[in-house]
Amino acid sequence: MKKIIALAVAGAFVAPVYAADVTVGGSMEFAFKTVDGSQDSITDGGNELIIGASEEVNGLTVSTSMVLGLDAIAGETTTENTDDANGNDVFASAMNITVAGAFGTVAVGDVSGGLDSYGDYTDVSPAGAGFDGDGADSALSFSPNLGIDGLSVTVGWSPEGGANYTRDDEQDDDSGVAADHTSYGISYNIAGGQIYAGNEETGNASVSAMGIKYSTMGMTIAYEAATAEDGAGDEDDLRGISLTYKMDNLVLGMELQKEDDDDGTVEQDEQAVFAEYNLGSNVDIYVVKLDDDKAGTETNYVGIEYNF
Repeated sequence: MKKIIALAVAGAFVAPVYAADVTVGGSMEFAFKTVDGSQDSITDGGNELIIGASEEVNGLTVSTSMVLGLDAIAGETTTENTDDANGNDVFASAMNITVAGAFGTVAVGDVSGGLDSYGDYTDVSPAGAGFDGDGADSALSFSPNLGIDGLSVTVGWSPEGGANYTRDDEQDDDSGVAADHTSYGISYNIAGGQIYAGNEETGNASVSAMGIKYSTMGMTIAYEAATAEDGAGDEDDLRGISLTYKMDNLVLGMELQKEDDDDGTVEQDEQAVFAEYNLGSNVDIYVVKLDDDKAGTETNYVGIEYNF
């Protein structure tokens, strides 16, 4: 009888776990990289394991996710992360809880901020380049259900007291959440494409960005622009342009990224051309040629990516 009671009590505690829809996924990516005047290498594209769960609670959809990854800084030891034998730190990031209903969606943890929820239209190359005006993560975000087809709005916020949402006796640099942070973003679907705009303020620093993309007959063209102020009088102008063409499993593309300081200093001037081929399912192989006019270098990548 005691064993039966013990099993019943144990079952009462584990039953809620069985009620949730648990998913496990992730991605792995490696590339052979050559740079002018430097040694060849194999790069890690950001290998991670994503664990999620979701269930219905009183008419609301409650979900959570956590990303497990490797911080590839050999030999670094911290109190928050676990060092493995080769010096890579295992860390958890993007941990969050999301509650969605007829009102919209509320997310808390390491979540995309208002500006970060949209855009990045020109960040199309599998490796290298990238648009830097896409905003930061927030500790809290709200996306209201406005009832307008094609319109999406997100507001993000993080408290002034710190950038970490982990235990109050620990600090975790992998959280990615910006402190003293407010942001908003908006997007709207147009015929054949989408437009977005947003703003983010972190202390005295700010970023404002906008973009548009349009697709037709397998081709997608995109443009983005942003203004970033560091709060000390320095202002940068960012611009991104991309063009891709898809033929069955093959994607051909190019990406241009430029960033200029208000005193005329060039902060970024990169052009990437690439070809990416889907082998089937979620396996892609790619080649990228990246010219960095600011650094005066040419970088080439040959890589493989698997999302599972």
